[in-house]
Amino acid sequence: ELENGCGCCNAADELLVCILQLMEMAELKGQKFDRIVIEMSGVAEPKNIRREFQEAKAENHPIFDRAQLSTMITVVDSPHFFDLY
Repeated sequence: ELENGCGCCNAADELLVCILQLMEMAELKGQKFDRIVIEMSGVAEPKNIRREFQEAKAENHPIFDRAQLSTMITVVDSPHFFDLY
């Protein structure tokens, strides 16, 4: 759980740190994740998440020694999407 706000806005760096900590805790127990699914709030901006991962990779963030962002899925409220956006 992020303590300081949204993962696509002001807590994006915290998101990467939390994922890294989660992976380190699993390794200490001799376990490994095949996948990690991150569910953002209904107002999250997926492009911001992707950008944060891309910038972190360009800066050689240590998370990329263990993980990669391979897929993003966006779910929309289809009956109301065009009314809202």
